[in-house]
Amino acid sequence: MTRPRAVLWDMDGTLVDSANYHWQAWRDTMAREGRPITHEQFLATFGQRNGSILRQWLGEKATPALIQRVGDAKEVLYRQHVRRSGIDPLPGVYEWIHQLHRKGWREAIASAAPRANVEVVLEALHAPTVSKRLSLPKTSIGVSPTPKCSSSLPRNSGLWPSDVSS
Repeated sequence: MTRPRAVLWDMDGTLVDSANYHWQAWRDTMAREGRPITHEQFLATFGQRNGSILRQWLGEKATPALIQRVGDAKEVLYRQHVRRSGIDPLPGVYEWIHQLHRKGWREAIASAAPRANVEVVLEALHAPTVSKRLSLPKTSIGVSPTPKCSSSLPRNSGLWPSDVSS
């Protein structure tokens, strides 16, 4: 019997290009905080976690409570942008998802993004058959697909790290 195989998809930059929505959300959030940022500042931190970004931008003022509040506000704006304007998959994404599904591969999203962001992006893709094929872990993995991520797969899934491609 053939062992199951799986693919862990990252979301931002793999399934979708969300950079502009992140830029808009950071720009608007920081302006509301009275700390406007430039596009260059955004690009220098893009891909980092909110805490790391805000510690760079706010310096000593970046308390845990402030980081949480500002980070949460930014993520709310990001999700509003996606809901309002939609988001397209990157070229080839649908084809890969369908091809792997036909071959019996299991597929899941492993993203450092908040779970609510992943859910909104999947809804916005307007592809119910695709989003049903991409499962989300019950708990956040908290990292983009890496060897560490695939090695944390629960053993009762029937998958081993060597069965996973990311």
